[in-house]
Amino acid sequence: SDLSLTLTENDRTRLKKLYSPGNEANIRCLGIFEPSYFNTNNIADVTKPRQTDHINIVITGSLAYPQNNLSILEFFKTYYPAILDFKEKLVFTIGGSNPAEKLRNLSDNNPDIRLIPDPDDILNIVSEADIYLCPINRGSGIKLRIMDSLRLGIPTLVHEVSASGYETFIRSGLMLQYDSVHTFKTALEKIIRSNYDRLAIKELFKEYFSFESGVRRLENILRDNI
Repeated sequence: SDLSLTLTENDRTRLKKLYSPGNEANIRCLGIFEPSYFNTNNIADVTKPRQTDHINIVITGSLAYPQNNLSILEFFKTYYPAILDFKEKLVFTIGGSNPAEKLRNLSDNNPDIRLIPDPDDILNIVSEADIYLCPINRGSGIKLRIMDSLRLGIPTLVHEVSASGYETFIRSGLMLQYDSVHTFKTALEKIIRSNYDRLAIKELFKEYFSFESGVRRLENILRDNI
């Protein structure tokens, strides 16, 4: 083809290495962006942290999807015990469609884990987060639910497998990643102790992931290749 587009820089690098080692192919990174203009006017303003007696950590996704279900269950088995000694009260809210029975049991047996099955509006759940967590540690592709938290300016913590496509936020320090119990605990402590600029998160999202930014990138790529 005359032009190939990828969603991430990692994809572009791999594609060049596999199919164009001599760099003769024209492969450009378009990036990910919203499919249409998104209006957040009907969502509560979350640019300032909520004033509550606990920290609400939100996880969302299709809860019957095996990679999501297994990753969340593994998180609560492996990572959750490591943060029980935090002085802050941590409450986890899990929202999504078709939760598996093990997730329902997890919520039923722990008052600090709240499950919202088949929510009418997932963004309203995300907007109530103090921290957004994506614990998905398996599978390929871009974890699009992370865009919800970034769009709203929520401090976000992700497993390194889920960081693909969000390198701009990782480099800026506005999103943290982890790959072990130790790095998870360290990253969570940093988010809790830091005063994250939520407006800066929203502005960076608008610059790189909004529909308008995607259209501009596509126009520039096409202009360069016509």
